[in-house]
Amino acid sequence: LSNSYDKVEAAKADLITECEGFDKKLKTRSVLSLVKDWEAIFDLGRDFAITGSEFKKGKAFELDLPNNAGKCGVRLPAGYNPKKENYPAILILTSGKTLDALEALPVEVKDAYILMGVDLTGLDAETVLADAGRLRILLPIGTASRLYRVNRQRLFLLGQGDLGASAASRLAAVYPMAFAGCALVGGLSAATGNVGNLKLLPFDTKGDTQAALSWFA
Repeated sequence: LSNSYDKVEAAKADLITECEGFDKKLKTRSVLSLVKDWEAIFDLGRDFAITGSEFKKGKAFELDLPNNAGKCGVRLPAGYNPKKENYPAILILTSGKTLDALEALPVEVKDAYILMGVDLTGLDAETVLADAGRLRILLPIGTASRLYRVNRQRLFLLGQGDLGASAASRLAAVYPMAFAGCALVGGLSAATGNVGNLKLLPFDTKGDTQAALSWFA
């Protein structure tokens, strides 16, 4: 419909009429206020690919990010089936080989979650949320959500090591609405100006990665 103004306006008029009909049935609520229902509708209405270079089950692989932002690591569960369910996800911020970091997680986590790994090598505490760093960290979320059936209500953030913990805490403070929880392992929070936002989501420092994963679960 994008190239036809008349068709767009006609479709909009049809939609308004449909919504008015639903509103009469609901009586006390507007159909457009049912946010959770619309989320389910849009989720069920999407089709997800199950073949191609961006679709490999049961092993970690590198995924190209848009806008020349580099690559991220991804691991899909061995039994991944987007036609049956959506999947919780974990975004891991670390320094070093992200594929190794993903494969090092317990099998029960690898079988249940869509995993994304970002290598922060080359960034530091000052540049991690500058333009290049922010793209490297955030694009995996949007890319994975487009390609795979990610449950965005259950997206967790894990920061590993000094830089990973610093980046994760600052990211969670800036975008608390994006995550169901944030855990730091091997480092401390570096959130400053937006530190109050960390009260808006479950946020904690854990002794090791296993403790963080158990906390997410």
